[in-house]
Amino acid sequence: MQVPTNLTLRNLQALGTLAGGMSCEFLQQINSMADFLEVVHMIYQLPTGIRGSLRACIWAELQRRMTMPEPELTTLGPELSGLDTKLLLDLPVQLMDRLSNDSIMLVVELVRGAPEQLQTLTPLHRAALAERALQNLAPKETTVSREVLETLGPLVGFLGIESTRRIPLPILLAHLNQLQGFCLGEPFATELGWLLLQEPVLGKPELWSQGEVEQAGRLVLTLSTEAISLIPREALGPETLERLLEKQQSWEQSRVGQLCGRPQLAPKKAALVAGIVRPTAEDLPEPVPNCADVRGTFPAAWSATQIAEMELADFEDCLALFAGDPGLGPEELRAAMGKAKQLWGPPRGFRPEQILQLGRLLIGLGERELQELILVDWGVLSTLGQIDGWSSVQLRVVVSSFLRQSGRHVSHLDFLHLTALGYTLCGLRPEELQHISSWEFSQAALFLGNLHLRCSEEQLEVLAQLLVRPGGFGPISNWGPEIFTEIGTIAAGIPDLALSALLQEQIQGLTPLAISVIPAPKFAVVFSPSQLSSLTSVQAVAVTPEQMAFLSPEQRRAVVWAQHEGKESPEQQGRSTAWGLQDWSQPSWAMALTICFLGNLLQTCLHS
Repeated sequence: MQVPTNLTLRNLQALGTLAGGMSCEFLQQINSMADFLEVVHMIYQLPTGIRGSLRACIWAELQRRMTMPEPELTTLGPELSGLDTKLLLDLPVQLMDRLSNDSIMLVVELVRGAPEQLQTLTPLHRAALAERALQNLAPKETTVSREVLETLGPLVGFLGIESTRRIPLPILLAHLNQLQGFCLGEPFATELGWLLLQEPVLGKPELWSQGEVEQAGRLVLTLSTEAISLIPREALGPETLERLLEKQQSWEQSRVGQLCGRPQLAPKKAALVAGIVRPTAEDLPEPVPNCADVRGTFPAAWSATQIAEMELADFEDCLALFAGDPGLGPEELRAAMGKAKQLWGPPRGFRPEQILQLGRLLIGLGERELQELILVDWGVLSTLGQIDGWSSVQLRVVVSSFLRQSGRHVSHLDFLHLTALGYTLCGLRPEELQHISSWEFSQAALFLGNLHLRCSEEQLEVLAQLLVRPGGFGPISNWGPEIFTEIGTIAAGIPDLALSALLQEQIQGLTPLAISVIPAPKFAVVFSPSQLSSLTSVQAVAVTPEQMAFLSPEQRRAVVWAQHEGKESPEQQGRSTAWGLQDWSQPSWAMALTICFLGNLLQTCLHS
């Protein structure tokens, strides 16, 4: 959104959420620091959040203004009192690291009061904040006391390995109950899993009783898969397991748990329930679960054979659990679908409400059975379109069946059809996708761009091309960052030359998911080190290991530089000038002014 230069602050506030679409140029044209800060405050309070390119612009502009003559700085105090926690927690890493001790403790207090806001930061940002807070509370070479752990609150979960080892084991043991409710970063969780097995804590896993399992609670999943396998069966009885898994599920479904993300726990959970789902001796048959057994564990814990042998009444009672478990593999899905067919007959007779109940279990249908489903119901089509996991053959069958049953040609699909098709849109061949209306597709792009579409490179290129045709968004060179954000993962189909020509603000409009789905060879070819260094920290963290493997050393350094928001690691210092970047690692009087400003900001905010 290009905001007129004569727009007043009151007019801007009247725009509401639309104000979040303002351009970087508009912000740069605000002369008064007081007005600039008021606009920034307003943007950060918008319920829609702040887009990455605008965030980068704000902090770059703020740091630029810190180099202004001192008279401008002397008038800042009263203007900072209204800034809120969202702005404080969004401080770039290199600024957070240099805050005064008093200022960093004010940020810690804010985090303890709003732990869910901590989850909006990148892992590197959270780790920097945790380490900086610990440095203030317990200087290096000193142990971490119980009082320090209490003060750190949820930041404990983002301490590094060395810092975690400074916690005396008896104090760690006494703090386990609090840790149950915290999001744990991977380094801390891995180290915690090792520390739990030390003698002053819970000791060797093969010697655990039910008491140790109960004391560990859901933190037992921080142990390695091998360690979990050593826990005696008698310590993992059905009731104990059910309570433990319920705690984990409750955490995953909590507000903070959802924001925290889910590590890959499937192998650990499988090891945990092995004593229930596997026979007690090699010569005994596998146990056949009833619904209570499935509820006490989870559907994916049971093999296809065990699912197939369940009593029909038990399966029916647990159908919702099976349909909602994303961990079921192909064989288990087919077995569960077989039980559903025993219940309701052949798929051609499935009623819409039954199809809605089956959800992801529909992946277990064969090609001919999928063709027999009645797909003209909007609810049915939307259900199938929201399922991620179809094979390429199944995608083709679903979309072809819908076109046949509805009597529609691809060119007649409107944005409602395209949105409902969702993942199954990738079942259309490239030559068929070309017939989609550009206008209709541009309307559906906002939804489709949030999906990790399983399309081929050729299919994605056709979809991206639809957006530049008449009725779409026009030439890519004219797109603002908001268009790249709106189209999401479809941006991965933009041609190589067009991606290579993107400007910094356009690049910063790419969503993290879009960054992650660009094929690794293409990612390495299209983005120069200079472009990669302009990624926001959230974008840079989204770069996958596969993509990093294809990059040159200079490109990898640029990504790491962006991940750390310009705070270079020792091996990078002195290299950033090769990309024409500002060297944030060097102290300067301008940075000192910035930190002084931020310290004042924190104090005035907390007491406003």
